[in-house]
Amino acid sequence: MNIITIEYNKYEYKYKYIYKGVITISGDSDNLGTILSVNSALCGMYGRLSSELVGSNVSILMPSPFSDTHNAFMRRYEDTGNHK
Repeated sequence: MNIITIEYNKYEYKYKYIYKGVITISGDSDNLGTILSVNSALCGMYGRLSSELVGSNVSILMPSPFSDTHNAFMRRYEDTGNHK
């Protein structure tokens, strides 16, 4: 097996199951962005246990720089209704 095959298999898995991954995130201002529940498909996509995700901020699933600014973005949107 060569590196191209390995990379293809890695991405094929993600794209095959991406539509099955379900996450519930709090929109409540006290817990904004907190992961409330995940299903096994989402855990498999991220290689994490549900116990690692539930109760954490959704930004842990995002790459930098998005994870670095996500909470401020959500607070600003909540306060102003402006998505930019």
